[in-house]
Amino acid sequence: MKKKLKVLVLFDGISPTKIDQDLSKEMKTEDWKTEANVMAALGTLSYTAEHLAIFDDLDLVRQKLETFAPDILFNLVEQFKNNPGFDQNIVSLLEMQGVPFTGCGATGLTLCKHKGISKKILSYHRIHVPNFVVISRGQRIARPKQLKFPILVKPVKEEASYGISQACSLYSRETRRRRDRRGIHRRP
Repeated sequence: MKKKLKVLVLFDGISPTKIDQDLSKEMKTEDWKTEANVMAALGTLSYTAEHLAIFDDLDLVRQKLETFAPDILFNLVEQFKNNPGFDQNIVSLLEMQGVPFTGCGATGLTLCKHKGISKKILSYHRIHVPNFVVISRGQRIARPKQLKFPILVKPVKEEASYGISQACSLYSRETRRRRDRRGIHRRP
């Protein structure tokens, strides 16, 4: 008889949590649809699955790994303490603990999250990417010759479409000047 895998589903908490906190109410909301679907799918496949939502306490992960002893961790963590830049740190913890997990490793997450670095890596391997330039905060902004209008201005470390709005599309020098005067390119 084949052993049923024990799967720990790890995901973001919206506030500090406890190790065995009842999240059944949250799992019924639209915000937690992905987490609920993963848990349901694992149940349908007859895996022994438990979940843990973390917000700001890494010791919960250690405790849950000890008490549940999963065969694999299904990683849905995208942030820690409401900071999306810390997701690779959670993965580093899992790597150091020797826990098999789904998704990318910490190095991959770090490289992929920096648009400039990831485009340089892709270009090096002859994978075509749009022309780009990384402009450091406080650096004088002048359009490099290799960039032609329209230009899309994006934060270098944000994911998906965070930090992108209509004002990020520059169609001419005039739209760029108006944008510069309004200070839209300056993000905290």
